[in-house]
Amino acid sequence: MNVRILEYIRVRIRRNCRPLSTKSRWTRGADRHRWSLPMSMTSSSNMPISAPISRPSTDRVSAFSAPVTGEGETSEFVRDSPTDRSAAKPCVRIHRSGLVVSMNAQVSQRSHIRFLAFAAGGLLSIAADRSISHRNPTRRTVVYAAGLMGAAVVYPISHLGRSADSAVLTREWIAVLATAAVYVGGSVLPAQGAARLTAVGWLAHAVFDHGHDRGTSSRLPQWYPALCAGFDVGVAALLCVSNTPVPSRNRRVAAESGPAHSVVY
Repeated sequence: MNVRILEYIRVRIRRNCRPLSTKSRWTRGADRHRWSLPMSMTSSSNMPISAPISRPSTDRVSAFSAPVTGEGETSEFVRDSPTDRSAAKPCVRIHRSGLVVSMNAQVSQRSHIRFLAFAAGGLLSIAADRSISHRNPTRRTVVYAAGLMGAAVVYPISHLGRSADSAVLTREWIAVLATAAVYVGGSVLPAQGAARLTAVGWLAHAVFDHGHDRGTSSRLPQWYPALCAGFDVGVAALLCVSNTPVPSRNRRVAAESGPAHSVVY
């Protein structure tokens, strides 16, 4: 009896220590959920072992169904089963292609949202210009210069009560100081020079909106920079168009034709 027990232990140790042959790899088809044993293991002892070794766990199969986040489980499966490499790689490609498609869809959706926000900002600038030109046409440039400074102050205010990066706050406050200088120039310079300076300030602020990294502490939504950039470009274009000087010939023709069409009551 002791001899049979020792023989059984020796067989089990030999079976656990020696590497598995290619016949004991994962089989394809309906029998892939079971392990097949080589003939040398069953014939090396006097005790025939007829019970097949069941699957150790289900974590290997999860490499086919779980989304691929790295090279962990999938690379381990490829090393353990070289005969199934052709079956494992297409699964990885399918998962990776699906991941890429989902990422591309998210990027496309964000691009559409930014484009719509930019267009909405342009329309908002037209509505604001009509309102300002109707209510206070003489102070139109100064109002736009003050609005530029207010648009710049929004960025540092969005970090209040939160721990923000010092570099981000420094850039935002420098932008506020630059817009304050534009406001002073728009209040002092003549009409044409003030309008051009204010238009340049709005264009520069559009570039700032596009390239500035607000950080994680900002309360501003993701679409706000695109909306603000569209408003900036619209205001700059309106300032340039409405303050274009009239050619001297047209002014002379208008002056000559003015008295002829005047009506005296």
